[in-house]
Amino acid sequence: MGKKKQAGTVRTNISLPRSVKEAMEGVEGVNWSAVAVRAFQDKLAEIAAKKEKKSMTDVIQRLRVSRRRSDEARWQEGELRGRDWAMHDADAESLARLEELHDRTEGHDWHWWFRPEVSSHAPYERLMHVIDPGTKEDRQAARERWQQIVGEDEFRTIDPDFVQAFAESALAVWKEVKDQL
Repeated sequence: MGKKKQAGTVRTNISLPRSVKEAMEGVEGVNWSAVAVRAFQDKLAEIAAKKEKKSMTDVIQRLRVSRRRSDEARWQEGELRGRDWAMHDADAESLARLEELHDRTEGHDWHWWFRPEVSSHAPYERLMHVIDPGTKEDRQAARERWQQIVGEDEFRTIDPDFVQAFAESALAVWKEVKDQL
């Protein structure tokens, strides 16, 4: 029995230069279909933006791409900040506590842990409570400590994806070095 197709998706063929296909085959862990979809969406948004008369479909396409790019940029910023913190400022105990959190919430719960609806505390506050237990009873201290680490841009405080990317990137640094300590 063949693979069941996702609702609303279709299969299509594209032609690639052999060298590109060979290079793609040498890379693991990349969803090439998703990469292609993003490229197609970007091009469609570019075409829609240039149209003199825009349909609502054109507007939706352009705004979807705009949102995706913004989300990706915030995620990448979170990764950069988390890696920088882990490499330059974090102490071993803070990173070990982050790993303990990850181990307790591995799988679906790890991603869910960062969602705002999980608690009355914002995701960054909960993360600060883990890596700096001294902030546990003081929300203002958690906010100040977070801003010391990532800066004062408000989106870094309110965006749960930024906080998750920060944590995952810091955790990746810890896993890379902890056995050498």
